[in-house]
Amino acid sequence: MKNAVSFSPIRLKCMRPTSIFLLLAGSCFCCFGQLPANLDLPSETLNSGNVVYQASNSITNSGSNFVVQDPASVTLTAGSSITLAPGFDAVATTGTATFQAVINPDVVNWQPIPVPSPPTACTNCGEDFALAASSGISPQATFAPSSSNTLYAYCLDENADVVPCDLSLSIASYLKTNGHFHDSPLPPTSSISPSSGYTGDYPDWNMPVTLTTTQIGQFETVSVTPTDCDNGEEGETCIETNYDYAVGYSSLVYIANSNIFYQTGGNTTDHGDNTFNHWMTVNAATGLQQATTAYLNQYNPGQKVCINDIALPIGGKFDICWSSAFNCKDKNGNPVVNPWGSPHASHDQGTAVDVAATTNQCNQSNTVNIPNFRQACSFAGASKTFAEGSHAHCQWPN
Repeated sequence: MKNAVSFSPIRLKCMRPTSIFLLLAGSCFCCFGQLPANLDLPSETLNSGNVVYQASNSITNSGSNFVVQDPASVTLTAGSSITLAPGFDAVATTGTATFQAVINPDVVNWQPIPVPSPPTACTNCGEDFALAASSGISPQATFAPSSSNTLYAYCLDENADVVPCDLSLSIASYLKTNGHFHDSPLPPTSSISPSSGYTGDYPDWNMPVTLTTTQIGQFETVSVTPTDCDNGEEGETCIETNYDYAVGYSSLVYIANSNIFYQTGGNTTDHGDNTFNHWMTVNAATGLQQATTAYLNQYNPGQKVCINDIALPIGGKFDICWSSAFNCKDKNGNPVVNPWGSPHASHDQGTAVDVAATTNQCNQSNTVNIPNFRQACSFAGASKTFAEGSHAHCQWPN
């Protein structure tokens, strides 16, 4: 929308006031006979009661409370707005249109929302939260989803000395970690190769192995089970050990309820509550703040937006394919229900957000107009935006 102090003069006609219209000032109501070219509507058509123009910057009134005068000029104080009176509609066109303009008394005292400060980078915020929710687990490292990582397997005797041995390796996941509050079917786990061997064949009796992670963000463990211990002494015993680790990203920050955000959707796919599905990278969170405040100041003053899916505390697969309603498909395009296979791949790394545009999870006053919110995201650096069902989807490059 262009920020202008006044609009081009247009011809008006006056009507006698009736009880269904809000009196602005003076002795008549003023009806636009033509829609000004630089009065951008939020959508192609507007119905009674919708905001037609919002003054997000200070546009000082000349002393009159008229919204329109003859010749017509819009002179609004910051926060006031023009709405459509009952019984009038407007069409986004510069041609002939008729609508009744009135001041919306609900936003006269509203002031523009300042853009929040960028969130502070936190190396381990998401991991710390996930750990607090999964007591008893102490991962020794964090590996990115779908990555290959070199580890070293070795055996310890009862004196904690490294000794050569035959061993086998196996991996298991810790259930209900990172907001995955479901375990049927069991989640896929990472793989390790080779899964057995003799450590005495390698320098320092350390056998290199490759850990290949899945897309699932969770906590896992490698069990190191000695099958034969041999350090040259009779009756020597090796100790079975475990290596705990996290699969995910450790640099996500939490997007809380605030003066511009309402959290939604945490329990819709068995992710616990809203504290588990609202994690984001610092860059994407900064862009989301900028887009949201710009949108609210221009189109929905004094309100908030409803943020749904973003990412889990340490990211990874979001897994929302609980029923055919999610339209999940296999590689051949056939419908499939798979709690661990998600069409929400863009939410794996905390760079994307869904913002509600319908009332299924959000109050009407907090829903967004998808085209306008997408535009705000693009202006705030989003690399991709689109309409996705009942919400606006915005994604940043990192």
